[in-house]
Amino acid sequence: MAKEPIRKAFRPRARLLSLLGEQLIDNARLAVFELVKNSYDADANSVTVRLKHPDDTTGSITVIDDGSGMTPEILTGVWLEPGADFRSQQREARVRSPRFGRLPLGEKGVGRFASHKLGEHIALWTRAAGESELHVRINWSEQIERRYMDETEIAIFETESEHFKAGETGTRIEITDLKTSWTRGEVRRLWRNVTSISSPFATADDFDVSLKAPDRKPWLAGLLDVGDILESAIWRFEFTFNEDGFEWDYSFRPPPGMRVKGASASAKGESLALPRRLAEEFFYGQKPLPRTVPVEFTQGIGPVSGTFYVFDQDKIVAPFIRESKQVNDFLEENGGIRVYRDDIRVYSYGEPGDDWLGLDLRRVNEPTKAISNNNIVGLVSLDMESSSDLHEKTSRDGFDRNDAFHRLRAIVLAALGQLEARRTVDKARMRRVVGGVARESRISPDHALAELRQEVERRRLGPDMLKLVDKVGSRVKEMQETFLRPGASQMHVATLFHEVDHGVRALYSAIRKGEPIDRLEQRSHALIELLDSFSTFFRKSPEALLKMSDIVRMVCQLNADRFDRHRIILSTPILTGEAPDFTIRAPRNIVMGAITNMIDNSIYWLDQKWPRESPRKQRAIIITTSKDFDEGPALLVADNGPGYQLAPEDVMQPFITLKVDGMGIGMYYTRLVMEACGGHIAFPSREDVDLPRVYDGARTALVFGRGNGPDDRRSEGCSSR
Repeated sequence: MAKEPIRKAFRPRARLLSLLGEQLIDNARLAVFELVKNSYDADANSVTVRLKHPDDTTGSITVIDDGSGMTPEILTGVWLEPGADFRSQQREARVRSPRFGRLPLGEKGVGRFASHKLGEHIALWTRAAGESELHVRINWSEQIERRYMDETEIAIFETESEHFKAGETGTRIEITDLKTSWTRGEVRRLWRNVTSISSPFATADDFDVSLKAPDRKPWLAGLLDVGDILESAIWRFEFTFNEDGFEWDYSFRPPPGMRVKGASASAKGESLALPRRLAEEFFYGQKPLPRTVPVEFTQGIGPVSGTFYVFDQDKIVAPFIRESKQVNDFLEENGGIRVYRDDIRVYSYGEPGDDWLGLDLRRVNEPTKAISNNNIVGLVSLDMESSSDLHEKTSRDGFDRNDAFHRLRAIVLAALGQLEARRTVDKARMRRVVGGVARESRISPDHALAELRQEVERRRLGPDMLKLVDKVGSRVKEMQETFLRPGASQMHVATLFHEVDHGVRALYSAIRKGEPIDRLEQRSHALIELLDSFSTFFRKSPEALLKMSDIVRMVCQLNADRFDRHRIILSTPILTGEAPDFTIRAPRNIVMGAITNMIDNSIYWLDQKWPRESPRKQRAIIITTSKDFDEGPALLVADNGPGYQLAPEDVMQPFITLKVDGMGIGMYYTRLVMEACGGHIAFPSREDVDLPRVYDGARTALVFGRGNGPDDRRSEGCSSR
């Protein structure tokens, strides 16, 4: 006969309490951070960490919060139960805290044992609403001396409001008999840890963490609080979009010591440019696609306001940023764009992992222009009464993805596009000063390409990925052969190769970080498209003696449908004999491309100034000639749009544009064409040229030199007669 099995239950040893604190938590700084996270989960508005004589084991560490406190049931049934799944269940059920609507950060049920990592003795006081203040004292050494955990015993006392008066709630934990002494560097690193979780905005659901060391104040000197961190943002952008249009305020504040001049700009009552991808999403099949956000988008949403703080984490900028490591830690926790309605946060927008605007994907496609979640801290504000079409999910996890939500998203992305366009201009100015981008040298991305291919092979990403990398390499080689020739400005070639090198290294970095293969392929295709756009600009065509009127006539014929669709009145005195004609010797296609770029700019900005509902008579472009320039005859394109908003030197730099969908290479191409022709681009004032007063917007002149250009340009250059 078989014997009955012996049945026994697990009986944890008391020393497990020590292991939970000592071994699960890596260091003392993280132990304090765990206690701060517990305060966040307790719905606290503020937390104070106080260090007394931290450099001596006789000192103390105290964490005080104004959270919900603990009832006797929570204290005995959760806090004193290692591994309790109370918070984990809340996370899984998406149960948010009653005061601020937070999802808990804790989930393993062992964070409270962080106190054992810090010291041998713990004293706890806690008070929940409608309850008495409770007090617990724990001597970890005594508890661990017992053999089994169920032999330990913790006494809980009711106290006479020692720390929390009637009506107050919260928890206070005081740790003494410290296990280690703290150095100045460790205390400063602790400050960076705890401030990284602080709320970046002064709103009703703030989570404010402060660290105090009263007897070691010099140790915390020079460190940044949340306000200081936001002030260290290089770019700030505020906006409002409502039925009166788009109002915005932009500021560029380069770090001290960078020797770059700051900039600011603002406007009100403007139209808001609608990125093409969003126009296609909302107005698929409509021609022409709207270029501006209709004010009707605010119906059921109300006015949309926002504040964006944008940082630069590039290694060439970091030396100029005070406490750059602390800033980066803060962005790691707080990067993204949050949504508030009547000053109450709508979760989970702006939380780590919630990319509701698709910023990181945009960054993949436009690495040098687009802003990603880890370099922006943003707030979008809504009015509760006006935003009735935005319905929060029953899970309280954001809005239903209805039409109103998609319209809100489009407005925010369009506003962000305005910031990105202006930021690109000032970012390029900053790079020219600190990054050496504009120096006269040839930069080759060959080394970066070789490293990229080696990494793809090492990680065995497959033949398709290798083919894409090889395709990038072949496009780069074609581009090198095209641009490294007489007539192309070496400064601009260096700038171009710098951008290509940046794109290759971004792809390399993404591979090293283990991005999914579909994301890597997307990065590769985006880089190939960038290279293709440049290589097509300088494909050679035969030189010919050309009448400028014939070139203009052909360009106008090719763009006739666009003039009609965009309701533009076109005036061409050069084709009616009202303006003098002249001839040039040049490759036809590159001159046509230069003129087309100027027309593209005029059409875009006319659409911004005169939205779709404007009468036809308000949009106008003139293409004429002028002999008012000493260097030679000029082709002049002018319009009645908003005019140039950038300095001339910025207009002609590569990758600088205020168009929300622009690449910033059109006018750069035009500049290179004119340099190859021995001419230049001019931006005359109204007084410099004879034009009807209605053309009070942008005025751009292609000035051709008299006779042949320099010898090294004759084979591909232009001359005028």
